[in-house]
Amino acid sequence: MEKHATELIETVDVAPTGGSKGTSDNNTLTDFDGTSESFPREAWGVTAATVAWGAAFACTQVVTAILGPVLARVGDSCGRRGAILLGLSVGAFGMIISATSTNINMTITGSCLFGISYGSAGNIYSAGSEVVPRAHRGTAQVIILLGTFSGVLIGLFAQGALIATNVGGYDGWRASFWIDFILHLIAIALFFAYYRPKAVENPLGLSILQRVLAIDLTGCALLGAGLCPIMVSVRGSGTRFKKDGLFTHALFGNRNFLTALISIAVEGLIYNVFTNFYGVETAVLWEARALPLALRFSPFPFAALVAAPIFGYIVYRNKDAQGVLIAGYCFSLAAVVGMATVELGTNKVVTLYAAFAGAGFASPLVFLNMISQLAVPAHHIGGATALLITARSVGGPVGIASAIYTSKASTIIPAYITAAVVKAGLPATSVSQVIAGFTAGNSTMVLDAVGMTADVHAKGSRALQLGYVDSYRYVWIATVPFIVVAIVILFFLRSTKDAMNGVIDRGVETHPHQKEAKSEA
Repeated sequence: MEKHATELIETVDVAPTGGSKGTSDNNTLTDFDGTSESFPREAWGVTAATVAWGAAFACTQVVTAILGPVLARVGDSCGRRGAILLGLSVGAFGMIISATSTNINMTITGSCLFGISYGSAGNIYSAGSEVVPRAHRGTAQVIILLGTFSGVLIGLFAQGALIATNVGGYDGWRASFWIDFILHLIAIALFFAYYRPKAVENPLGLSILQRVLAIDLTGCALLGAGLCPIMVSVRGSGTRFKKDGLFTHALFGNRNFLTALISIAVEGLIYNVFTNFYGVETAVLWEARALPLALRFSPFPFAALVAAPIFGYIVYRNKDAQGVLIAGYCFSLAAVVGMATVELGTNKVVTLYAAFAGAGFASPLVFLNMISQLAVPAHHIGGATALLITARSVGGPVGIASAIYTSKASTIIPAYITAAVVKAGLPATSVSQVIAGFTAGNSTMVLDAVGMTADVHAKGSRALQLGYVDSYRYVWIATVPFIVVAIVILFFLRSTKDAMNGVIDRGVETHPHQKEAKSEA
């Protein structure tokens, strides 16, 4: 491990991508001049770059959580086709802004706009469920999940290659945004050409504007005003009107919906903790190169792709998802407990924990959606799905986990380094300089310390790694109780056997060419 320890000095504060080695001492947000092609890393330093990217990602989550239910309610009352196309179009525009951005403010603006695109997920998941019999909704959601994780797997290696080769500058992210823009255009074309659902029933003859105004915009505004500070603070509702509210009581007539909301919030927490901390911990301790790091993470989507069809078949045969949901959270529990027991020598076994996590996430993403949709009236499917996504987004911010890590690392790492270097013979007067150098990733500061020797250097490096291991351990331990609570809650799910029948809630219209062919026949 001494070889890894020596290399770690250059990569100690590596950004979540794992693609760059940081030696900059400039870790503030005040020095950015907007001219660096690969901002914010080169302009701000690695730690500040991580903060900046975290801010952009947080904006996407906040917008998704706030506007997702609104877009879904519009889809319920006015039709999903227009709502989906609108969301994807705005998201494509956001990709252009981020791809051409010259400062982090433009990147964050783009992130907010494609948060609207991600907010369309409620309508997209609902569309997949409405066009098939209820008995096949689990299968439909599995197919959607297979597409999702196929994209994750492809994107994982594509992004790793873009980062490693810095295609287009900006650490490869410009090219990534352009690719995402093209994918948005393809999605828009496919939905426009092939998704033609039957018109939403409108017995009162209301215009689209009247139906939009009837979805409780006051409740939407209150939701945004409440969720924004909650999510921002975690990361760093009713309504008195008698109209059909955003959180209508009809959604909560079956306890399965509330159970799904709580469970998906926990899943959001687990997902974001795992995807954020697994990569960073792996990069800091064992492998910081982008493509090898992507390879270490690949068991996650691979396992999801394998597990999802198996879970889907079980649910299709039994017409009940309780068992596979509990199994999924047990897989997640195994992954988190495994990461909590990581040591420096468990270099390879952590990939097994990634596979456990992937198998675990294959279940709730699919079947909590299915259960919530079966638990509410058909005309509220979009709103229910979007609220599920909102609950997942609220559970997703990793600010608490980051605070736990920061609190522990600020005491554990200096203590470990001090004990190791003093025992190895470093003068007490040089300890503070060595600690500052190690924690900042500044090899010059470390090597220039008075009394520095090869032995002190090696012992200090290993102590730094051990400090990282034990600091991250607290994050994984803190996640365990949430998973246990979710498992217990899932035992109270009601059976869905009666609801999984042959009813199709909103089929698709026959294509005009097909109509002509039938009439000619």
